[in-house]
Amino acid sequence: MAGRARPFPGAAAALAVAVLALCPAAFADPVSLEQSADGHAVVELSTPSGNLRLALDTGADTSALTEAAIARLGLAPAPSGSAALAALTGQSRVERYSLSGAQLGTLDLPELLPAALPHAPDARGQLDGFLGLDALAGRSWRINLAANRLELIPDQPCTPGALSLPAIEGEINSRAVLVLVDTGLAGSVGNPALGRQLSRTPGRQGRASVIGAGGEAISARIMRARSVSVSGLARRHVEIAIAALPVFETLGLAQRPALFAGMDLLDGSVITLAVMERGTCMDILPP
Repeated sequence: MAGRARPFPGAAAALAVAVLALCPAAFADPVSLEQSADGHAVVELSTPSGNLRLALDTGADTSALTEAAIARLGLAPAPSGSAALAALTGQSRVERYSLSGAQLGTLDLPELLPAALPHAPDARGQLDGFLGLDALAGRSWRINLAANRLELIPDQPCTPGALSLPAIEGEINSRAVLVLVDTGLAGSVGNPALGRQLSRTPGRQGRASVIGAGGEAISARIMRARSVSVSGLARRHVEIAIAALPVFETLGLAQRPALFAGMDLLDGSVITLAVMERGTCMDILPP
């Protein structure tokens, strides 16, 4: 999801979304992932005008590059014009641009139409944008955060759920929660319904701000969970930011406990992802 968060102890987050489209070509070599200073899984995209460093973002369904990256590459506005960019903190209307001749590793990409981001997605301003679900559409993938690589894999069986984003049932403190897997987040963010569950858990609490793509700030509380269990992944003593983000309302999750699981939870795990036209299926293997 597009946006960023000011760093906070144990759950620093840069929140955001982005995507570039992959060519539906044959299998290619694995793509290396690099970890940024604030926890993003970063891929390198090569273009005729220079390289881009993009956060891999499974919570993204629209591609985006920073305005600085667009200017550096000298991209022209897309004929299709502006588009709505969805973010954790809401939606904004942004301009789109045309990018041809890009490659992700050995994969040739078709013409891309990235939206313009006013801010870099990471706290240090070192990344150029995001790579998300529409780049992966029609394929199955393994995001190996233990070995730091992105791999095409044989097609996986997939019956998508109601949401377009990758989601899976999990438990926090042994109580049910819907977990949305978002590699574009450095730190995990839950909704107020989850906060009400966590209010029964003793421990230190703090404050933070979630910063949207347009610079808007939404206050958050830092709360502690004794345990988080999602498929093959289990964590203990996890700090989670709780915020009333508009995206929870948009997804119909205002009343149900829900969590965007970021890289603080996912680090070292192996995620399998099947991105279909009707939705996405995923699983998490243990580190």
